[in-house]
Amino acid sequence: MQKDENLEFRKIQTLGKSSYVISLPKDWVDKNKIKRGDKLAVYKSPEGTLEISYVNQKASLMGVIPEVTEIVIDDLSKDELEAVIIGNYLMGYDNFKLITRRDYIDSTQRKVITNTLNALSGLQIVSESPKVVEIKNLFEQSSFNVKEVARRLGLLISLMLKDLVQALKEKNLEALSDIIAQDEEIDSLYLLMRRLLIIGSRNVVAAKKIGIEDNALCVTWSVIFKKIESIADHVVKISETLKTIFSSETEIPEEILPSFLKVGERVAKISERIFLSYFEKDAEEKLVTVEEIRTFSKLKNEFTQKIIEQDIDKRLLVLLENICFRFEEIANYCFDYARDLIHYRLYFL
Repeated sequence: MQKDENLEFRKIQTLGKSSYVISLPKDWVDKNKIKRGDKLAVYKSPEGTLEISYVNQKASLMGVIPEVTEIVIDDLSKDELEAVIIGNYLMGYDNFKLITRRDYIDSTQRKVITNTLNALSGLQIVSESPKVVEIKNLFEQSSFNVKEVARRLGLLISLMLKDLVQALKEKNLEALSDIIAQDEEIDSLYLLMRRLLIIGSRNVVAAKKIGIEDNALCVTWSVIFKKIESIADHVVKISETLKTIFSSETEIPEEILPSFLKVGERVAKISERIFLSYFEKDAEEKLVTVEEIRTFSKLKNEFTQKIIEQDIDKRLLVLLENICFRFEEIANYCFDYARDLIHYRLYFL
């Protein structure tokens, strides 16, 4: 056998009548500054191997979690305060305090804090005083599986696109408002998964708890979730633009409406097939064909040509071109997502 400096053989010894012990390599203990009484995480893999990870005094199995952090918010703008809260959440802080050196935290800042926490799964205000707001994470995050969340988000987006096409046919403002409202749930799930993936990238045990055997794949999953979130953003923007059109006195000309619907219907069908394929080994290998890409491009170009040819209001023209651009972006994200799925199934299932 080729010698591996990281491989050692150690004998199992008995301790009492029912316990078995094995000694740890001294250089590994010294490197991690492990001392008597510290905890080690032992993971039993399905293949029968054991993996041992050090869990220091300021850590949990979900990653390195620092002690309570105090953040002075006096000089922060609304956007900066929101960014600070989200940043602490994403980096894995489970407990932090927002404090002021003034007499009290004003109502504007408190409103920003409350609204931001509403979008972050698990973070709650656990204690509050005029000058301090203490925030803790109350979720058991290991109950989230990365594949299941991806399935759920994919299903939500697929249904949003179906509803969008139907709302376009019926000029239904209420349905468009419902689509826009779903963005909060998607953003909340997206931020939660970003948090768990950041933690998982630093801690192999944390990655396994959310269903990722190799924590190096946390980067791949981060890219996948970002594409899902970007598609949702485009769906919401299209819905908002359609609400603007339907709320005005301007009508979409009947001559271009059928082409418009065809583009939307094609995108909805593409997304449905791709997102509902999940990450299964037996899913269709070619989720998107070259011919399908050409068909979509043809429909999109026909619609673009028709809106240019029509003598319509310039403002409406700009809005329709914007919608067309966003439909194209959704299709491109779907095609990229399909390639990610194929790569994932080939190499990681």
